[in-house]
Amino acid sequence: MSKMSNDSIWGGDEGEDVKKIDERIREELIRTAEPLPESYKRRVREVLEHLPDQKKRQRRFPKVAAVIVASMLSVSAVVTAGVKLYQQRLNSMKPEEVEEFYSVSQQQQISADLYSRDLFDAEEERLTKLGERYKREGIFPKTELKCVNAEDDVKVGELCYCYDNGTFYLPDQEMNEEELLQIVDFRYKRDYSLQKMQGGSEEKVADEKEDEEGVDISSTDSGEVAAKRGRKYLEDLYGWDTEGVRREVTSDGQYYYVTLTNSEWNCDVQIEINIDSMEFSSIEIHDKKREKWKSGIKNNEKQYRKYGEEVWRMGTKLVPEEQMKQLSFGYYHGKNNENVDGVVYYYLTCIDGGGYIFNYSINMGEIYRIFRVANVEGWITMARDAEEYSFELKNVVQG
Repeated sequence: MSKMSNDSIWGGDEGEDVKKIDERIREELIRTAEPLPESYKRRVREVLEHLPDQKKRQRRFPKVAAVIVASMLSVSAVVTAGVKLYQQRLNSMKPEEVEEFYSVSQQQQISADLYSRDLFDAEEERLTKLGERYKREGIFPKTELKCVNAEDDVKVGELCYCYDNGTFYLPDQEMNEEELLQIVDFRYKRDYSLQKMQGGSEEKVADEKEDEEGVDISSTDSGEVAAKRGRKYLEDLYGWDTEGVRREVTSDGQYYYVTLTNSEWNCDVQIEINIDSMEFSSIEIHDKKREKWKSGIKNNEKQYRKYGEEVWRMGTKLVPEEQMKQLSFGYYHGKNNENVDGVVYYYLTCIDGGGYIFNYSINMGEIYRIFRVANVEGWITMARDAEEYSFELKNVVQG
C-alpha cells in the first residue's frame, strides 16, 4: 500500500492550523473552567497510548488529537444544555406534587419498582437509553404517567402506576417511546422528591442524578443491562467464560464502564459501552502479571500476518462481515528490525471509513485493547507521522 499523504485528511499549513485549534481550545477551557468527563479523558489517553514511549514524552499533540479534543468540547456544551432542562423540570415541581410523591413512597413497604409483567429485552434497553437521554438531552414525555390509588382502579391494557402496591401496570404489547418516557419521568420525579424532602438543595438533588461518574450503578436496571452486554462482548471476542464473574458498572453520562474480574484470570477487563446506542466502544485487558509493552523484540511479519486471521474473526463479532473492507497491521521498528514498544496495531476499516483498532501485545501474546474510531485513515496517518520511529504498514485482508 502506498504511503498516505497528510493532505488526504488535513489541508492548509500544518503549523497555522494547529495554532488556531490550540487557541480555540485554550479559550474554551478558560471560559468554561469545568473538568471534562472521564469518557473524554479516556479518548485522549487512547490517542497518546497509540504513540511510542519517546513520542509520548517529546512530541506535541498531533493534529488528530487536537481535533478530537475540540470535538469533545462541543459535545460537552450539548450535554450541559440538556442537563439544564432536566434540572429545570425537576426544580419546577410544585410543593404539593413533591409531598405526594414523598408520602406515597414512605407508605410502601418495598423500596423497589414492581411490574405487572416481565419487561421485554427491547424494553429494558430502550428504558435505559431513554433514562440517560432524559437527563442529558432534556427529552420528556408529552403527558404524565397515570397513577391510581388501588389495584381495583387499574384498567387492563392501560399503563399506570398503583400507589397501593407500588406496581407499574403495563400493557400486554411492547411499550412505545412515550410510555417508556412516562415511566422514566415518574422515577426521576419520585427520587427527586425523596431527596428534596430529606433536606437536599435543589441544585444538589438534581445534580446527584446527573453526576454518576465513578459511582457504582451495578445494582440498578441500567447497570444490569450494561453488565449483561459487557459480558456478551467479552465472551464473543475472547471466548472467556464469564459465569460467576465479579462485575462493577459506572457511568459518566456518555458511557457505561463495565469492569469484570475473576480470580482465575489474573487480570481485570473493562468494557466501554455507548449509553445512547448500547454499542461497543472499547475493551481493555489489564494484566496483573504480564507487561503489555516490551522493547527489543524482533519483528516477525509472518506471525503478525497469521494473527490477522484471529483479528478478522474478532471483527465479525463487532460488525457484519459484509461491512468490513480491509484489515492492515503496523508497528514501530527501530534498529536491527526490533519492535520499539512490543505492540502490533491492527486496523480494521469498514466501508464507511470508520472501524476498530486492535492493540496486540507480543509479550502477552494477545489483543489487550480494542477500540472503535470514526476515521481509521486518520489514525494511520497519525502513526505514520512519527518523528522518532518508522512506522511499517502492511495489508492483511481485503474484504
